[in-house]
Amino acid sequence: MQKRVSRWLLLVVAGVMALTVSASATTNVVGSAGAGWQAWSAPNQDGDPYWDNTSQDGNQKNIGYFLSKTGGFSSHPASPNITPPWWGYSGGGADLNFYFNSTLSQSVKLVIEVAGYANINELGWYDVANPLVGGVIFPGPAGAGSTTVFTPSTNFGLYIKTAGGKKYYTQSMLNVGSEQQHQHFALFKEAPSVYWIGIEDKPANSGEGFGGDYNDMVIRMAVVPEPATMSLFALGLLPLLRRRKA
Repeated sequence: MQKRVSRWLLLVVAGVMALTVSASATTNVVGSAGAGWQAWSAPNQDGDPYWDNTSQDGNQKNIGYFLSKTGGFSSHPASPNITPPWWGYSGGGADLNFYFNSTLSQSVKLVIEVAGYANINELGWYDVANPLVGGVIFPGPAGAGSTTVFTPSTNFGLYIKTAGGKKYYTQSMLNVGSEQQHQHFALFKEAPSVYWIGIEDKPANSGEGFGGDYNDMVIRMAVVPEPATMSLFALGLLPLLRRRKA
């Protein structure tokens, strides 16, 4: 009987670990040729990378300062205090067209909104094959701390709809006019399938730095269930398995 229980526990742990590995590979970034994950250590507002700009909200307040809990965000309680790799080109340029590929639902938290349009900005997702298909993730009235779960198409992008009905996509080729040459989303990877995304709600010619501070809406998006959660669950079973074997 004890051997059967131990075998059952082993199978459960193996299954959970397999699910963890599977979950960690289910949200991938699909971008332009040559784009990839780039390392950084500290922001300095010099426009390199493309998201590291001055901010009209105050000194040292772009997305980099928030993530790294430095500068104008050095005491912000919601800062994750990390410097995760960002998506783009090694020379600091933005990938103008990227989207996600996933087979699982996504859990999203709206961490901060530093924007005059905070009560207007709408975040949503769209189907890459048909951008008219999609849904709202956070409506305009949603504020910091809001969380939701959404189930997108297998290939999906994100959009922000802001003042005047202007709409910007992670695939900038879907934007209107000159905004096709401006990326409104800055993507960072905390862990496999776990992303931080800084969003710029102003057009490129707004006069803010070199193209935006990307703090107008900052979200954290992870697969459901989140890989770290499944790993902790699996690790919690291991001591029980060892006791059964003793």
